Amino acid sequence: SKKANADAYKAATALLDSANNAMNTWMHNFDFEMQGKTLEAKKTYLEEEKKKMTEVKALMERSVKEAKVLLKEE
Repeated sequence: SKKANADAYKAATALLDSANNAMNTWMHNFDFEMQGKTLEAKKTYLEEEKKKMTEVKALMERSVKEAKVLLKEE
């Protein structure tokens, strides 16, 4: 039905927006310079950031996959 199709597009758009926002938030908050941090603190920080990026990557991949599936149904 057209309603179900419209809802699917809205859901896919929301998921893509969520993934995009997650990436933008991470990039905005990432501390490239890490000034004043010890070597150990830098290592810990980067390990924590890697975990965040793994989550963002999974969200990005899921949103793109779902959008591709939806577009193939056209």
